[in-house]
Amino acid sequence: MNNYLLDNFNNNSLEYDKEKYTFDKYVLDIIQEDYPYVDDLSKIHTHGLSGNQILKISEKVQKSFSSYEFSTMIDLFAAEYLQPLIGDTDFLVKRYPTLNFVVPNQEEIGRRLPFHQGITYDNGRGQGTIWMPLTKTFDSNSMYVVDHENSKKITSFALKNKITFEEWERLCLQNAYPIKYDVGSAHLFHQEIIHGNVNNVTDSTRMAIDWHILLKDEECGRRIPGGFFRKKDDFFTTILKNDSRQSIIYLSCNSDYDKNIVKIHQNDIIKKYCDQNQIKYSFKLEENDHFAWLPYLESLMEHDYIGTILMLSIFSLPDDKERRSTILQKAVKNKKKIIFANELQVLRDSEDINKVEYYRTFAVKKKGKYYWE
Repeated sequence: MNNYLLDNFNNNSLEYDKEKYTFDKYVLDIIQEDYPYVDDLSKIHTHGLSGNQILKISEKVQKSFSSYEFSTMIDLFAAEYLQPLIGDTDFLVKRYPTLNFVVPNQEEIGRRLPFHQGITYDNGRGQGTIWMPLTKTFDSNSMYVVDHENSKKITSFALKNKITFEEWERLCLQNAYPIKYDVGSAHLFHQEIIHGNVNNVTDSTRMAIDWHILLKDEECGRRIPGGFFRKKDDFFTTILKNDSRQSIIYLSCNSDYDKNIVKIHQNDIIKKYCDQNQIKYSFKLEENDHFAWLPYLESLMEHDYIGTILMLSIFSLPDDKERRSTILQKAVKNKKKIIFANELQVLRDSEDINKVEYYRTFAVKKKGKYYWE
């Protein structure tokens, strides 16, 4: 694992200027759009919200995390407080931070987060987690963490002995402690740290923002750059102008990334993007399996009636860089737009080609063995 992460994201605390970075106020303002009578995040449970209402609030707040205001605040925070912890290393930030919403007795409505590590939740070891409370955290309303050495011992024991879920939770809790913070503090931990929740038996709701950074040339796991992670300022929505030519969906299962993502699931993701962005498409085309050089995709660049091609991901392009470059250069030359639904990106010019390559080469899926292997 990267030494910066081992040293500075090893259950470390970080104090920040809460008057400058008003994350708690931002979230409260979003909630008050629907519930104007809520004036204290820690007491939101006293207003009789149902489990479904809590879910809806979480979804709305998390959707707002893609806004210009919030994304800019995250970028500035990362530059001021996180960059000094990782030297000159380049990094990406999580595109959509997560809102932790823990009401009293959350277990009763099925919202308790079991103990886990980042590496068991799709995260690569090149990531650092920033856990940022929006309310006072203490006792059972807080997140519980285990130190690094005990995290490794517990996980190794669990894998070797195939223990029950109940035994796993018991071992973790025996070695865990709650984070006791107020607004203005953040907890930094890497992906080998066990963490989770217990049932909140306090009379206080806990809210926190959970997000990550990914370091250049490090391990991303299944959280790929461009989609799950973005670079600074890469959060603007591209507004497509009307095009008299047709838009089509293109599906392929020929890259290391999409070979196990069946086309019907790819199609669902692309259609969702189209619905959200009011894009109408004419038809769907499928590449032949085992045609890793994607000849059908290349041929689409020559058809005048096609203006926009909708694909799953930049990682659905050929894994061979030279072949990938040939197709993208043809797209730009022939004035075709390619939309990558997973990364929310539109390719139109050579600068966009550079962005595709930047994300595709930013990190690796895995670097070496896990400590239990």
